[in-house]
Amino acid sequence: MLFVARSLSPALGYGYGIVLLAGIFTTAVSSLYGFASPLTDPGGPHFRRLVVAASATAFLGSQVGFTTLVGTLFPAVGYAGLLLLGSLVFGIFKLNYSVGLPDLQPEPVLPASLKPLLNPAALDENIGTVLAGEKAGRENLGAVMVGDQSLED
Repeated sequence: MLFVARSLSPALGYGYGIVLLAGIFTTAVSSLYGFASPLTDPGGPHFRRLVVAASATAFLGSQVGFTTLVGTLFPAVGYAGLLLLGSLVFGIFKLNYSVGLPDLQPEPVLPASLKPLLNPAALDENIGTVLAGEKAGRENLGAVMVGDQSLED
C-alpha cells in the first residue's frame, strides 16, 4: 500500500508512511499497557521498570525476524494451551471422582422442589408437578420459591 501511495505522489507516500508508523506505535503502546497494568499498579514504582523491560524484550524479539518468531512462539503457545487444557481436565476428574473421600464431594445445590428427584423412588413421578411445587403422589415435595413468595399449596 505504501508503494501505491508513493507511486501516486511522493508527498502522499510520506504522509501515508507517517500514518502507518503512528498506527504501529499506538498499537504497541496500548498492547504494552494492557500487558503491564494487570501485573503491577500503573502509578506504582515498578510499573516504569516493567514497561522498559517488556519494551526491551519486545525490541530484541523483533530483531529475530517475524517468520522465525512466529514459527517458534506459535507452537510453544499451542503446547502451553494443551498443557493448560490437560490440567483443567485432570482437575475436574480429580474433583469429581476422588475415590475413598466421599466427604470431600460437594453436595449439589438444588431448589427444594427438585431435591426429591435425587430420591430414586421419586423418579417415576411427573416432573411438571414437581417443578410447579404440587404434590405428585407423595406427601410433601417441598415448596417452590419465586422471589420472596412461596407457592405452597
